[in-house]
Amino acid sequence: MMSAIFGENLDIFFPHQDGELELTKFSDIAVRFLENHGYEPVQCATEDEARDRASELISLKKWPVYFFGSDTTGEKAYEEFFMGNETLDMETFNGIGVIKNQPDFDSDTLDQFDAAISKIRESKGPWEKTEIVEHYLSVLPELSHEEKGKYLDSRM
Repeated sequence: MMSAIFGENLDIFFPHQDGELELTKFSDIAVRFLENHGYEPVQCATEDEARDRASELISLKKWPVYFFGSDTTGEKAYEEFFMGNETLDMETFNGIGVIKNQPDFDSDTLDQFDAAISKIRESKGPWEKTEIVEHYLSVLPELSHEEKGKYLDSRM
C-alpha cells in the first residue's frame, strides 16, 4: 500500500530495521505463538510422533511440535530483500527501505519472455516447472532457484 501511495515508478519497498537485524527462527515464532495461546510446546522426535500424540497432548493444553531443517524448494535461511549493486534509500521512511530501480532491461528479451509465458498459459497440456523457471532466468539471471523436489504443502 505504501509503495502505491508514496513510491515512484519501479520503487520496491521492504522492511528495514535500523542497526543490527535480529533474525528470528520459525521455531521460535511457533513456540511464542503457542505459549501466547496457552499451550506448552512438546518437542517430538519425528513428524509421525507429533501427529500421533496430537489428540493426547492438546487436551492437556500441550501442543506437539517437530522442528526440522529446511529441505523444501523455495525455503531460505533468511530473506534477502536487495542485492549489493542496487541503489537503496534507507532514510526516507522509518523501518522501510526502498530499492530505487531504473528501467534497465532488454525489451527484446522481455518480449520473448512474455510470449513464452503466454504460450504456456494458453497451452492445454500440463505446465512444466523447469520450462517456466528457465524463462524467468532468461530475464532475471541473478535469480537463485534451487530445486529440491520437496514442497511446503507436503509437510505438516
